[in-house]
Formats: sequence, structure tokens, C-alpha cells
Amino acid sequence: DLDPTNVNGLLVSGDLAFEAARFLEAAKSYASIANRVDVLAKEEQPKLLMRYVDSLSKSGSAEKAAGVVEKLLALAPDDPGAVSRAARVSFDAGKGKEAARLFQDLLKRFGETLTINERGDAMLKLGESWMKAGEYEEAILPLTEAADLAPDSPAPINALCKVYEAKKDWEEVVRLKTRRLDVVVGDERSGLLLEIGDILANQMNDRTRAAKSYVAALDERPDDRKTLTKLMQLYSEEKDWAKL
Repeated sequence: DLDPTNVNGLLVSGDLAFEAARFLEAAKSYASIANRVDVLAKEEQPKLLMRYVDSLSKSGSAEKAAGVVEKLLALAPDDPGAVSRAARVSFDAGKGKEAARLFQDLLKRFGETLTINERGDAMLKLGESWMKAGEYEEAILPLTEAADLAPDSPAPINALCKVYEAKKDWEEVVRLKTRRLDVVVGDERSGLLLEIGDILANQMNDRTRAAKSYVAALDERPDDRKTLTKLMQLYSEEKDWAKL
């Protein structure tokens, strides 16, 4: 049995390790208390289990974390932190439909209390959860909202591109990647223009638009031999010798 002194010592050592990002060590300290969480005051129990779940997740023990979130949800079913952690653990475990259900629950019940960043992240994870479950149509709406909520983040657009690549809707992939051009600069911008050019040339056989994209990429990085080679090859295939 755990005596109060031992409980306090484990809590302190666990919290110190957690704050220092030593998650494996933190998980070991929290484990003994989590098995007897009733020794804590009622208001302290969810916090302990949340930190234990976070420690397990961040130290690569997703399977153990899945067992703990069941106890956490039973203890605090109306706590957004508990629901969010349960959703993420299911997501990390590859349980797409279960993760989607939990992220939907999080957004439905607590969406108005989430910050813009938190809501955007939850929408992104909801979309990615549907993708894990193979439900690509279901993924489109939350991923689109995630992209609107976080216009500077590449993650929602990249996920949407994967959805439309699976559907072979290349025009939409090009549109989405072009949208990203407004918020990127330098090497990232030239790389994106190169990707767009490749899709136009190889998937859509639209050599005119592909050439424009390669030229724009070359404007960003005039000395890039890879882009120059692609452009020369394109002109050569079109027998547009004047542009070579």
C-alpha cells in the first residue's frame, strides 16, 4: 500500500521529471500512484492521470497510455483535457474511427472554449483520423476548416493534398499547393513551384502550365540545376527549340 509520504515523494519526483521532459522517468514515478489513484484528493486525480498519459505517449508507450485513458475518461468524462488525450492516444495507436469519434466529441462539446490554435489542431487531427480509417470524403471538411484556421501551417494543406491525390483529382492538388505559395518564401517556395510543375507535367500533361511553374521556380533559385534540367527537358519534348 502507498502511504501519504510515499505518494507525495512520487508526485514530486514525477512532476520534476515531467517538467524537465524526462518522460520515461516521470512515467515510472506516476505509475505506482495511477494504480491507486484513489489515494489522491478527487480534484488531483485527473491531473495525475493526464500527466501519466502524456508521459507514456511521449516516451513511446502508446499501448500503456491506451489503458490509462479509459480510467481517465471514466474519472473525468466532461473534462476537455481528458477527451483530447483519449483522442490523441487512439490516433497514435492507429485507431482512426475511434480517434475521429473522440475528436468529434471534443469539438462538439468543447469547441467554443478552445483557442483558435486548439480548434485548428483538433480539426486537423479529426481529418487525419478519418484518413487513417480510409474515410477520405469525411476528412475533407475538417481539413479544410483546419487550413482556414491555420493558414500559415503546411499540415492541413498537405493532408488535403493526400486526400485529393488518392482521388486522383490533380487539379485540386495544384489549387491547394498554389494556395500555399502566398505564405512561403525562399527554398520552400521554389520547392513548391517545382512540385506543382511536376504534377502539371506528369499527371495532367499540361506542359504549358508546367513550364510556367518551372520558370517561376527558376526565378526563385536561378542557379538550381534540377529545375533548369526539368525545364529544358520539357522544352525539348515540345520541340520548342527557341526557348532552350
